[in-house]
Amino acid sequence: IILIIISISISAQVPIDPNFPTFQITVNNNPTAGQLLFSPFYNSSGPSNPPFLAIMNNDGTFKYIKLLAQSAFDFNIQPNGNYTYFDLNTGYFYEMDSSFNLIDSFFAQNGYITDQHELRILLNGNALILGLDHQKIDMSKVVQGGNPYADVTGCILQELDKYKNVLFQWRSWDHYNITDAMPDINLLDSSIDYVHANAIEIDNDGNYLLSCRHMDEITKINHITGDIIWRLGGKNNQFRFINDTIGFSHQHYIRRIANGDITLFDNGNLHIPQFSRAVEYKLDEKNKTATLVWEYKNDPVTFTFAMGSVQRLDNGNTLIGWGANITNNKQISEVTSSGEKVFELEIPYNWSYRAYRYNIQSTISNNNSLAINNFTMLQNFPNPFNPNTTIDYSIPVESNVSLVVYNSIGEKIQDLILGIKPAGNYSVNFKSDKVSSGIYFYSLTANSIDGKQNFHSVKKMIVLK
Repeated sequence: IILIIISISISAQVPIDPNFPTFQITVNNNPTAGQLLFSPFYNSSGPSNPPFLAIMNNDGTFKYIKLLAQSAFDFNIQPNGNYTYFDLNTGYFYEMDSSFNLIDSFFAQNGYITDQHELRILLNGNALILGLDHQKIDMSKVVQGGNPYADVTGCILQELDKYKNVLFQWRSWDHYNITDAMPDINLLDSSIDYVHANAIEIDNDGNYLLSCRHMDEITKINHITGDIIWRLGGKNNQFRFINDTIGFSHQHYIRRIANGDITLFDNGNLHIPQFSRAVEYKLDEKNKTATLVWEYKNDPVTFTFAMGSVQRLDNGNTLIGWGANITNNKQISEVTSSGEKVFELEIPYNWSYRAYRYNIQSTISNNNSLAINNFTMLQNFPNPFNPNTTIDYSIPVESNVSLVVYNSIGEKIQDLILGIKPAGNYSVNFKSDKVSSGIYFYSLTANSIDGKQNFHSVKKMIVLK
């Protein structure tokens, strides 16, 4: 069974429904075959649209949509063929199989907060993930006028095995100085994010490439010893840039591509004037040169102050996710090696952290994914859990909805949802901070506004502390 959750043409500006943003394909000139993966969320400058995961065909129809309670980051397909995304509501990365069943979750180990920017699942089942390492630092000893009680955020890079054991851990505190941050990072503030790592790449020799946005730096890290091999960009740059007088600034999405070059999204926050671009560099790691061999700047100029991605496709085209674009509504572009634009998608008042294109051959079955032609409530995930779990449900028509949590003796613990909801797919977060370990039940009741349809379902969940 092929599941088309929402399927509409958007050759003109046509909203999916009153709660969804308007999409517009402005260029569609023989783009690469396949589907687009992205996760739009509203940027507070316009209508408050719900965040969701999306898989879109080139004609503007959707193969899959999943509504979320809060924004999602990095909706992607991993080398094992499964889908992953970071749910800002729970603070976890989730993995779904090809039928969109939730099958696993990922988070930073050893007590660190999970960073939302990157999850890489490797072919051997291991995973690379980033964490946040907060330290109280007397910044008056680092810079004149510094806050003596500053909260300074460092970076953690971990490789986990399939059982979530830490095989490798790297701490920015052991290798970087806080003063490595670029001049626009206020070192006199009470809260300082001096690294802001946002991408991990596995280099051809097995070592790691780490993108550090607030340092304007790509760092190559030995995957066994943790030693720094080289530093590209920023205050500690070891390379000579060729054909590029400005370098990159506040970059995202470092990738080593098939020809051996690297690509990245140059946000350009410190460029004068500010502009964003996709760039490709040929690196000579022995002689320490970085030669700009390709770039794409949008016309008119686009500035993306945060987020963004650059994906080199197999046919040589490049897919650009414009992220937090504050210049115009452009969100996704595909361009040829000569700079010809063959596809462009605009989403007013919305951003997407990254965008990808894949040729998804298999159909999407309705198995355990949510379809808005039926009332559905899925098993919470993860389960057992602590401290957060997610409950997904769908309603096919506008309904009066009640989602309630009870303990094992039938006492009400919490109302999660009470009120009228439009048709759609929903994700609700439940936190266990106010309950003890044990068995709990969640009950969904939905009565359609027209009085013709009623639904009730109860499922069990387990809190383990």
